[in-house]
Amino acid sequence: LQAAAHRICAPPHLHRHPRREERRSEVYDIDDILGVMSYKLWVILGDMKESILKEKAMDFAIRIVNLYHFLNDKKQEKVMAKQILRSGTSIGANISEGIYAESTADFIHKHAIAQKECAETLYWLELLKRTQYIDPKQYDSLYQDCNELHKMITSTIITSKKSHHPPHNPITHNS
Repeated sequence: LQAAAHRICAPPHLHRHPRREERRSEVYDIDDILGVMSYKLWVILGDMKESILKEKAMDFAIRIVNLYHFLNDKKQEKVMAKQILRSGTSIGANISEGIYAESTADFIHKHAIAQKECAETLYWLELLKRTQYIDPKQYDSLYQDCNELHKMITSTIITSKKSHHPPHNPITHNS
């Protein structure tokens, strides 16, 4: 009975158990089925998480572009404006590159760069606040968004390091 509890009849598109190939009825180990289902669920959830992260990074980049114009045009601040423009827009660019990573290590590396860009952007925001180029309300709002991105990226990196699945690449996966 225990052996039967670990087997299940499944549709033919799932992986076959090699020792059971010769049987007419298609019987699969529950571990095989759960493995396939787990991977598909991981891909779906990963896609959802990545698209949320990518969208938040894009929204933040748009805010940074607007901040750049404000600093450049209204405050006549060129150097810090350019620095925060580079670091703040680089976050989303690296996340986007990570989506098309060739391996888990590449995926983690791209997200680690985005994480560093978040840290740099937080530095520039603090400096802009302390030099009174932006007011505390502007700072708080931008800081919260950037800090949220930083936490999401960190979570993505930690999850990817724990997982043995490769990242989902929309070009190479048909799921």
